[in-house]
Amino acid sequence: MHDSNATKEHLIERREEILRQLGDLEKPLHEELDRDTDGQAIQVEQTDVTISIVDGLNKELRQIEEMLLEHEMD
Repeated sequence: MHDSNATKEHLIERREEILRQLGDLEKPLHEELDRDTDGQAIQVEQTDVTISIVDGLNKELRQIEEMLLEHEMD
């Protein structure tokens, strides 16, 4: 039972960490594009990377939510 609680606490902590990261990553996605085309290309690349990170974090968040639901059912 103690291990289960520790795991649940770890999942909750990770969920909070992911939510903070998602909040931080949202800001750059809404920035205006640079007037310089080279700058725009860099911004687009960075946006693509950010979107990929957000997708990965959202996937992990869904898995954590599912595991926390399983803990609630126990």
